[in-house]
Amino acid sequence: MVENLASWAALMLRVGGGIVFMAHGFPKLLRTEKKPEVGRTRLKDAIEKLGFPYPLFFAYLVAAMELLGGIFLVLGLFTPWVSLILAIVMLFATFWMQKIHGFELGADFPFALLFMMIALIFLGGGQFSLGALLGTQ
Repeated sequence: MVENLASWAALMLRVGGGIVFMAHGFPKLLRTEKKPEVGRTRLKDAIEKLGFPYPLFFAYLVAAMELLGGIFLVLGLFTPWVSLILAIVMLFATFWMQKIHGFELGADFPFALLFMMIALIFLGGGQFSLGALLGTQ
């Protein structure tokens, strides 16, 4: 019974988080921006201000991780590993948003996603995942 409830919880976290990550990764990766204050340009600038080299490369990398990670989460493939990667991304996003806007004006969103990903690291994809079907959990 408890395992079944954990699988339902994992499904809700995977689908909810996956959709959010896809919705944020897709525009950064595949669309042309009309507003440079959002999307890839903003991400590139933030990465640059954090002191990372090659900020445009890392902006594309983060966007790809968000889009592909979101897809993998929804499907339930390699959930703990994908969740770990996305948790690291959200750790940096939380730090950056806290530094610039404070918790209530921006850091709260990546903070919530960070802890969703931490939960999925421990829960895995659950029995309602493609990983469970394929035996790759």
